[in-house]
Amino acid sequence: QEHYPPGVSTAALYTRIQPPNAGPEPWQNGQSYAKGVEVTHNGGVWLSGVDNNVWEPGAAGVFDNIWKRVRDA
Repeated sequence: QEHYPPGVSTAALYTRIQPPNAGPEPWQNGQSYAKGVEVTHNGGVWLSGVDNNVWEPGAAGVFDNIWKRVRDA
């Protein structure tokens, strides 16, 4: 619906999808990531382990089931 455009305030309504064959995008604060999406952050590539993932990869208390570092960027 037009009155709910994608954005930080409506992140719960949307899931970020990574196109096939696309390289990992830089992680963005306030974005929601789907399970299986890869992002780059702090010199690594991270794999999201949950849907609607808004946690920062590698942050204190963010365990491997939420973001798992899979390789160097």
